[in-house]
Amino acid sequence: MCVCVCVCVYVCAQVMEQLVAVLTRGAHVSHAGIQEVALSAIAATATASGPDFLRHLPTVLPPLSHFMGATSQEMVQCRCVT
Repeated sequence: MCVCVCVCVYVCAQVMEQLVAVLTRGAHVSHAGIQEVALSAIAATATASGPDFLRHLPTVLPPLSHFMGATSQEMVQCRCVT
């Protein structure tokens, strides 16, 4: 039983790494709609992960801080999601 739990934790951690990487790349694309969805997904992932998401902050914070400073009309919705 312990081996199964360890494998599950490892696999979940690997999936989380990949998910955060994909969502962060999505936040960098030039289409505002995709950025908005990626930011919403990052928020949902962070909420579901709770404290386990803290180790992903160095990856996620740069695009989030970019959107917090956005002023163009197209980017306002992304800023609201952030």
